[in-house]
Amino acid sequence: MSNSTLKVALQQTQGDFEVATALETVGETPVACALTITDSTNPIDWIYSATAEDNLHQRSEADAVGAAYSLDGQPGLIYNGPAGITQSVMIEVTNLDVSEGTIAPEATDDVVAAVYVNSEPVLFAPEGYTAEIDTETAVEFNLEGIVRVRSGDVVRVGLQSRSEGTVDWNVAEGGEFGIR
Repeated sequence: MSNSTLKVALQQTQGDFEVATALETVGETPVACALTITDSTNPIDWIYSATAEDNLHQRSEADAVGAAYSLDGQPGLIYNGPAGITQSVMIEVTNLDVSEGTIAPEATDDVVAAVYVNSEPVLFAPEGYTAEIDTETAVEFNLEGIVRVRSGDVVRVGLQSRSEGTVDWNVAEGGEFGIR
């Protein structure tokens, strides 16, 4: 059996999203949400970092530095599994509530929740990009899917816009994420 097909018992982790006022997207550049770990069956496989650096195993360092959507230095969960083994994990995000922030979106500004592995988007919320968000009614995003990770990879939940300008988004406290 090769290392690439070896199955490893993965420890689960789950938590919720920290309240974020004015989580700022600039153009199409995404921003990662801060997380709080609320339960982990064993905190060895997943380590939370408020300033996680992407694992560069998939790209050259020059390519990574030039990446338009770099999330380096933003919050994320670092997979600390066995070296050389690619692992499939189920990611679930529920009740991620987003409303407009201090720099209000225009009618054409939109936002979507997504999961990123090393700054690369791998899952988008099925609600899609949502426009005309206001302060009174939050838009709720939910998503789930299987992604592949290797030791050192960083998994992030974030927001991405297709707006041309700068927009602030408020993320409500709560909502939940889980990795298993």
